[in-house]
Amino acid sequence: MDNEFNKPVAAKRPVRRQTKKAAPTPLPPVASARVSAAAAAAGAVKPVPTSKLATTVASAPIQTPAPKPAAPVAAPAAKPVPPAAPMRKLEMSFDAPFASQVNIAGDFNAWEMTTLALRKTDSVWKITLELKPGIYHYKFLVDGEWVNDPNNVRTAPNQFGSLNNVLEVN
Repeated sequence: MDNEFNKPVAAKRPVRRQTKKAAPTPLPPVASARVSAAAAAAGAVKPVPTSKLATTVASAPIQTPAPKPAAPVAAPAAKPVPPAAPMRKLEMSFDAPFASQVNIAGDFNAWEMTTLALRKTDSVWKITLELKPGIYHYKFLVDGEWVNDPNNVRTAPNQFGSLNNVLEVN
């Protein structure tokens, strides 16, 4: 039978030169353990038993690279801090000789009805407020009823269809 497997092989084949390959540089034990674990996770190799891995890692000295000096970082330019606006003292008063309680509420106290109670002196109710410069809306609360300040003619409409007093602090 004459088939291609039975044919004689040519006598002369070209000679290949074999180059000497450098031996691969061995990885440090910690790195080789990481490579082995990654290869095992990918299914490329059989995982190394943890007992051998722990022995290999524990017996190898750990070499840490020398820290590189940090590049100098320029400090951010300091921004000038604007001076805090000075608080202004204002005396507010309300003439109500027969009232049992008078409070004031407005933008300066988030319209809290009970935090700023006026004190009665003779027939006039008074309070001293410390406010930053700005524009504030306010009203008096006299015995539970909202009342405008009769000493201030500056007003602005509010969301309830009535007017608030406007106070400008310089």
